[in-house]
Amino acid sequence: MKIGYKTITLFFILLSLLIGCEDKKDMTYIKGLPEEKSPALTGFMKHLITGNIDTELRNKDREYIYASGNLVTGSTDITYYQLTDDQLATFHEQLLQSENPSLTRNKLFHSEDSSTIRKPFEDIDNYSLPNVSVSEDYVINIKHQTNELTIDLIEEMKEYNITNESEFIINLIGANEKTIALEIDDQSNDNPQENYYLFINQDLTEYTITPLNEAGLKKALNNDEFDNYFTIFKGTDNYRITFNKTAIFNTETKEMTPVGENDLISEDGKYVFLNGYTHGSEDLSDGKHRIQTIENYAKGNDIYEREFTIDFGTISKELDFESKKVSIGYVYYFNKDFIVLTLSYHGKIIGDGGFTNVLIDLQDEGNLRAYLVDLGLM
Repeated sequence: MKIGYKTITLFFILLSLLIGCEDKKDMTYIKGLPEEKSPALTGFMKHLITGNIDTELRNKDREYIYASGNLVTGSTDITYYQLTDDQLATFHEQLLQSENPSLTRNKLFHSEDSSTIRKPFEDIDNYSLPNVSVSEDYVINIKHQTNELTIDLIEEMKEYNITNESEFIINLIGANEKTIALEIDDQSNDNPQENYYLFINQDLTEYTITPLNEAGLKKALNNDEFDNYFTIFKGTDNYRITFNKTAIFNTETKEMTPVGENDLISEDGKYVFLNGYTHGSEDLSDGKHRIQTIENYAKGNDIYEREFTIDFGTISKELDFESKKVSIGYVYYFNKDFIVLTLSYHGKIIGDGGFTNVLIDLQDEGNLRAYLVDLGLM
């Protein structure tokens, strides 16, 4: 039997089309906020309230415990507050019902309700949290359960050119069943913006202070005693991310992998958004995007956790914007299954052509959705 050339050609064209359709994961664009609750949406709602300055320490039974973040030079108070799913649901519902979600979000964030949510609680012992106080001359006193530890930072940090004139911002950035971690941000004029980290074991019998720049991390990884503090870093069993999200390290081999300057680490420290980080005048591009686990990223392979395509032109059309060209585009929030973009479009001639946030829901790979809503997230 003879099969014609045209028949064979047609067969391969159809086959390639079928394969392409099978691989293609279309994005559905929806105006407004997601209406249904989900773990990914809850994570984003938490971020809207707590921002990047507070540290989540506990996540259990629909309750979340945070350490409030300090931003001002000389700020050293360590306080805690509690957030619940019910509070998050109320926040979500108010945004859903609003005709102007951006204005509503701003009012909620600066309202008395928000202050009440982040009001410090005193019941530290019941949550097994460290009681940390810092004197004006930077002597840290830590009480945990029946143990107590005092550390004179100026004395302990002399090797880093710290003096009595040094000024710090101090934050608690981790506390689990093994380790307590404090970030010491040196604000001194002669050593600007250098961060050091104080790691303490839970029974307060051992501690170490180290910078975690490239040289500091390499030195720490070569010290076997530092292994005891690995669990305080976000990540997976054998792969962890540094606090500033610039490097991944393997807890077994001690190998360190720098994070590319254009790649973005997720909030939970487990994933990498390839080419998801923009700098200065650079903007996020549309088209196909990929997400890897930090393990696959460190191994340098081509295994992807998520793949999706976003189309700025389609977004512009859905929202009746003047132009399809984006003047400002970047990732505002990123976790494995939920990404929030900030997009500002060019006007036809000059000025702004429209603004929106895009909430990309990747939880269901067969039903990828992008919610278009102005939340005023810049």
